[in-house]
Amino acid sequence: PDLRFCRRDFGTVINADASSPQGIERAIKLKLSERAFPEIEGTKAFVVDTSRVYEAMPIFNPYRKGRLFVLFRHPVERAVSKYHYIKIATWEKNYKPELKDMTMMEYAQSRHCYNNWMTRRLVHKMTPGSELTRDDLDLAKEILRRKALVLFTDDMAGSAERLRQYFFWSDEALELNAEQKTCLQTHIYLEPMNVNPHPSLDSKSPEWAAIRE
Repeated sequence: PDLRFCRRDFGTVINADASSPQGIERAIKLKLSERAFPEIEGTKAFVVDTSRVYEAMPIFNPYRKGRLFVLFRHPVERAVSKYHYIKIATWEKNYKPELKDMTMMEYAQSRHCYNNWMTRRLVHKMTPGSELTRDDLDLAKEILRRKALVLFTDDMAGSAERLRQYFFWSDEALELNAEQKTCLQTHIYLEPMNVNPHPSLDSKSPEWAAIRE
């Protein structure tokens, strides 16, 4: 189908899925960056949500350039969250029912646990078994330093404000209006989206150390 917009409670989205190679290829083929959606106010800028940064680059062009921002979560906390999520998320492509009978330690020592995922993605070493070096880590850090706006999930309010200023989504000299403040308060604190409550993991536990390693 052609590109279309869909209104949701949290805003407006375009039916282009950039989380998979097939979705990215479709967005490129349908020339997402060259499209205008007059039905949506302020469509000069839009957000492409993807972990496949390099594959998604052709979505943009010299006349509609992309600006990269990355929202970081503590890597161990992210791995723990993944453990609790993918064993129940029957609706996800990466659903792993075998994790239901796996302890946290078994998960930490399995192929399902993250292995320097962000560094591998940034330096093109996603092939299982490929060795990472200190140079790879330094390169990944340099890419982020030079190319990305770095944000953190443990400061969502601050991250939202930095995004607002970075992308000029509103005048820096103006404070948020009442509707904008309510939106942030609701989606960051009161009813956060995409949240899967689960027990926390003690940072001094053997499981934490195993995941960290």
